[in-house]
Amino acid sequence: MQKRHCIILLLVLIFSCSKRSTEKEILVEAKLEMNIPIAEKMRFKFYADSSYIFSVERMEFNHKIAEEFSGRCFLKNDTIIFNPFPFKYIETEKAVIKNGFIDFLIENSVWRLEITKNETHIKNKLNFDKLNDYAIFPYTSSIKSEYVSHELNQHELELTKKLVISSFEENKSHVKKESDYFKQCVAVKNAQNEIEVWVNCFCKTSFRKDDFKFRLINMDDGGKCNILVKLNVTKDKIIQFNIAGRG
Repeated sequence: MQKRHCIILLLVLIFSCSKRSTEKEILVEAKLEMNIPIAEKMRFKFYADSSYIFSVERMEFNHKIAEEFSGRCFLKNDTIIFNPFPFKYIETEKAVIKNGFIDFLIENSVWRLEITKNETHIKNKLNFDKLNDYAIFPYTSSIKSEYVSHELNQHELELTKKLVISSFEENKSHVKKESDYFKQCVAVKNAQNEIEVWVNCFCKTSFRKDDFKFRLINMDDGGKCNILVKLNVTKDKIIQFNIAGRG
């Protein structure tokens, strides 16, 4: 009986080791999960052998979509480069690992997934532990502009928060508390080489909780649940506070 148990244990160990040896090492894994207005789940796995798998499931009323994409890519500094073919889901050739997200670069916009596993050398440049209702997006424009995109450092981000709190305090008779809003920030440098941050603020709801970190929100009107704050971080100054839309 004891000999039989030893054989079974040995077979289990062999099977377990064999299974582990065939599993590919994941360098980066990222996801997006949303339930409103439609339910969708996305997973991106970038493996150490320079392959990737991207899966997406979407439920639209009585219609369910399930797709899987695979291909090759490699890491250069903080950038995932899809080669020899683009990332077919959104037809892009590059994605950037930055501050807990993978930003897939598409024309005049950004599409992102949240990182759940990162075994690369890339570390977060920003700490959002005390800024969990903030999200930062790059500036993109299809027209010629005096502005260029700027990447905020930790000090500039914390100064942004301080100015946003001050702006809400100055307008407290017209709006909710600053902590009742999600904040989406776009940082630029103007023609005078000064740092400006444009902050779109939206009332916290279960719907916004799902999507505010992943995509820029556009809202018409919205009253006090749609605030635009423009700041000059270089001058430590509030430029504009606009209620119910863009100024």
